[in-house]
Amino acid sequence: MGTDDTMELTLLRHAVTEANKEKRYVGSTDVPLAEGAALDDAAAVLKKASYDTMLTSDRLRCVQTAALLEKEEAAEVDARLRELDFGEWEMKTYEELQHHAAYRRWLEQPLHHAPPGGEHPQDLLQRTAALLEERGSPGKRVLFVTHGGVIRIMYYLLKAGSSFWDTPAVPRPGSAVRMTLKRQEGSWVCMSLSEVTTQENNPTHWN
Repeated sequence: MGTDDTMELTLLRHAVTEANKEKRYVGSTDVPLAEGAALDDAAAVLKKASYDTMLTSDRLRCVQTAALLEKEEAAEVDARLRELDFGEWEMKTYEELQHHAAYRRWLEQPLHHAPPGGEHPQDLLQRTAALLEERGSPGKRVLFVTHGGVIRIMYYLLKAGSSFWDTPAVPRPGSAVRMTLKRQEGSWVCMSLSEVTTQENNPTHWN
């Protein structure tokens, strides 16, 4: 459990899907986990841990991942943990999009451009910030089962890097990271971050 002024936040990325294997952009498309998908070697740590709050995206791949934790209490579903809606880019690959001007602009300034027909990243930022403000609480242990894009936007929001792309690596499908958050000037800030493994790593400190 965190101290009186910190919160422990664990971010579990959903286990692998066939679209992940093919390196496709999957946002609003409600794909299931791939056959035989499992959590990585951190599963034992996550199953053993207890949380004051457990939330999962409502997308099937996340709900199925939450079920892999085998906890008696069901994770609460919250649509604000959904991946970015990629609009016309849904289920496309980098190779299919790399020559599109709109896609290149998005790669260069991902917080300022929306996929055609999709969600603006600023909306993802706002719903993520609102979720943290509503469900975050000092002294609590919180688990979110979510998507790669949401984890990266949380890194940015929590100042775990100098820019959207300049952040720690997003965990692989079925893997998790643990963050220690502290309230500073009315918002949550990442103080340390480490990958969840069977053997605890030394955390990376940000302040």
